[in-house]
Amino acid sequence: MSRINISKDSVTLFEKKEAAAFEEAFPLGNGTLGAMFRGGAFTDVMTLNHDTLWSGYPRGDRYRGNKKESLDKAKALLREKKYLEADAEITNNFGSYGSDAYMAMGALTVSYSYGGSKLSAYKRTLDLTSAVAALSYKIDDRKFTRISFVSKPADAIVYRTVCENGTFSASINLTSQLYSRTYASEDGARLFLEGECPVTSEQNLHRTDRQTVYSDLPEERGMRFMCALCLITDGKTVTRGNSIEAVNATFIDIRIVARTSFNGYKKHPFLDGKEYKNSCLDALNSVCGRDERALLCDHAKDHKRFFSRVKLNLGTSKKMHIPTSERLKLYVNGGEDKALPALLFNMGRYLTIASSRKGSQASNLQGIWNEHFFAPWHSNYTVNINTEMNYFPTLAVSLPEMYEPMLTLIKEVSEAGKRTAKEMYGADGWVCHHNTDLWRHTQPVAGMAVYLFWNACGAWLCHHLAEYYEYTLDEKFLASTAFPIMCESARFYLSQMEDSEDGYRIVFASTSPENRYLHENGLTAIAETTEMTMALVRELFGNVSRFSKLLNLSNDVTRNVENELPRLRPSVIGSDGRITEWYGEREEKEIHHRHVSHLYALHPGNEISPMTTPELADACRKTLEVRGDEGTGWSLAWKCNFFARLFDGDHALSLIKRQLRPCNTRGFNYSGGGGSYPNLLCAHPPFQIDGNFGVTSGICEMLLQSSPDTVHILPALPSEWKELSVRGLSAKGKRKISLSVKNGELYSCEITGDMPKTVYVHGNDVTEDFVWENGKAIYTPKK
Repeated sequence: MSRINISKDSVTLFEKKEAAAFEEAFPLGNGTLGAMFRGGAFTDVMTLNHDTLWSGYPRGDRYRGNKKESLDKAKALLREKKYLEADAEITNNFGSYGSDAYMAMGALTVSYSYGGSKLSAYKRTLDLTSAVAALSYKIDDRKFTRISFVSKPADAIVYRTVCENGTFSASINLTSQLYSRTYASEDGARLFLEGECPVTSEQNLHRTDRQTVYSDLPEERGMRFMCALCLITDGKTVTRGNSIEAVNATFIDIRIVARTSFNGYKKHPFLDGKEYKNSCLDALNSVCGRDERALLCDHAKDHKRFFSRVKLNLGTSKKMHIPTSERLKLYVNGGEDKALPALLFNMGRYLTIASSRKGSQASNLQGIWNEHFFAPWHSNYTVNINTEMNYFPTLAVSLPEMYEPMLTLIKEVSEAGKRTAKEMYGADGWVCHHNTDLWRHTQPVAGMAVYLFWNACGAWLCHHLAEYYEYTLDEKFLASTAFPIMCESARFYLSQMEDSEDGYRIVFASTSPENRYLHENGLTAIAETTEMTMALVRELFGNVSRFSKLLNLSNDVTRNVENELPRLRPSVIGSDGRITEWYGEREEKEIHHRHVSHLYALHPGNEISPMTTPELADACRKTLEVRGDEGTGWSLAWKCNFFARLFDGDHALSLIKRQLRPCNTRGFNYSGGGGSYPNLLCAHPPFQIDGNFGVTSGICEMLLQSSPDTVHILPALPSEWKELSVRGLSAKGKRKISLSVKNGELYSCEITGDMPKTVYVHGNDVTEDFVWENGKAIYTPKK
């Protein structure tokens, strides 16, 4: 493959004004520390986050009432076809408590004094290739530049402003909505923020004092933290109350570090918390002794070694002079911008690197970026789609290292979920429900059955274990970690199996995530089983069977799985030609509901395909047509993946275009459809990051699909994409793919790694068109 040149308009966000809101700021992060760069010329406010700063503490013993008795009662009602009563029983008696919340650590505020007021030549950028936010502007005739980045090697936030031809002054402060205090060193060179998280996650308790949401009892104290900064400047430094100030400076250089008392999901953050103050001070001393050029060089080198693995060129639009927010408006009105979908694709890769690094927590509903005391939906891990979507593209875009936090989350949830299975179901194995959090909450949350009662999350998390093995072929990981977790998940579902009226085996009593159907004179979510649940269990049992043979391992679970597999209820096509969502044909309350969970077997599962199961694929298409293209940000992204799996590139691209609609709504308004904020973060709305990752995955699926034995090249190439090139995508079987398209046809392709048994291009078998050259399979089409 020849060198792929990437246009700047596909890797750079650009604005001509400062961010007026969080949704216009540029996200920066290293997996642990997050910051939002607003670029204020006179007052700049940077939101600060730490990935382990959550409310609460481990509450594994907080069960309310006899849950097993309630479940048995609900199942008995279900057998009598009393669906509304079963729903009410689950709603009233089966829930436990809400997940804890991801908290905003605080904010850095820098107030500038110039002795002048005329602002001009403002330009704010985020370079996705180096993960550096930059700002340039003039105040009267003085030129200013500013850069900011969050370094993984230094584990610090760096913020530097320089005046090229004059001086300025700046007042610097750290604040937090949490219970906290800020104090400065006597020399005016350092500033400290110490605080504590609340112990409750109830959204209506917006209190910042020590009443109600905080406790003085040691066993009820929450996470503690320290955030510290040092100021390096050639100006005079002074302390003014709880702030520090640089006076008559030509530059200010601020370095920020943070530590929390988090000591593991099982450890109480107050009683058994990790020492954090001295650790924070040591980190500050270390980073403040570093040269700014060395910090920048190490940071950019670290980021580029991941970001440069994949390059996508859809063409240039030469629109670097147009702000990203304006490009969105032009695009939605029909303007040509070939590079904009590529920019969104690259944004997903950038956010993956910025929010999920080895040793960090997995990306939550907002990645690591949150400005709220209590974020929407607690910014937790919603594991009925959203957390999983955060990791849809990670392996395909050659970032297996960034998958590690997800693998850690799954391992810890599988440990925590054993108690939930035992105490709430009287079952062995492990289970997880709708939400989890830093403390690996696995019980059903409080609330309504439509969301609290969905116990198939464990099976979905196991899908990611299988995906990781299939991409990496890491047999040690499979044998020591993935397979045992899968077996224990299967053990739980085996305990929930019953015979159905239509002669199959089903997981009895289930919901379809967040959706309800009409029954008699009411609404209910509970049914004998659902397609989503059964698709996941079919996949899980199939993987347990497959991997047991690969590893030559057998136990009671594998034997029971082998017995159940051929009897599991398959996907069912209803009388209207659609895949049925619940057991039997039910009338949906919302025919255009944002969740399309009953198509899991199409994506991310691999059970349904136009090539192997055309009738079911047609039923999936009909399901999507009736559901409609509109939806929230992540819903649009998932539908893009669905249509890519149906080999319909034009429809997949139309959903990407919907995702690129500019959104100015910042509240809860997801009934109106999703889009993108000016900073390209996904608008649910409100901001929710999963759609960013979902679109990146969708573009991968349009260009490449794979199984351990098969590679599909350009399975869903849109007719608009006449010319493109991509390098470095990963395929299952530990393979790398690079390709180019000219005049709408495959022009060149390289496959590194073992040659797959079958290679398809546009759905046609072209295996014989590849020849081995220098350890690579090279595409040489026959004339």
